[in-house]
Amino acid sequence: MSDSAAAPPTGYTLGIMSGQSAEGRELVGREFLVRRNALWATLRGLEPGAAGFEGTLSELSALIGWNRARILAGLGLVDLGLPETETGPTP
Repeated sequence: MSDSAAAPPTGYTLGIMSGQSAEGRELVGREFLVRRNALWATLRGLEPGAAGFEGTLSELSALIGWNRARILAGLGLVDLGLPETETGPTP
């Protein structure tokens, strides 16, 4: 197997996504993925409005650079009419 076949595409760094926050850029590779996945799993296990839901959502938003609406959509919670927070506007 050649070295070029194993190399990621130009401009790609594991764990760094377009629009990602500075906090997210501090975590790279496996550490970033483990933290991101743990936050998603926590959100999936919580009911909206439950203690910890908004804090976890805010932490995930800061880590990956997604706004609140996009994270809620990723959870399938698009039309719940949840209140706005500082993590980003709902379109």
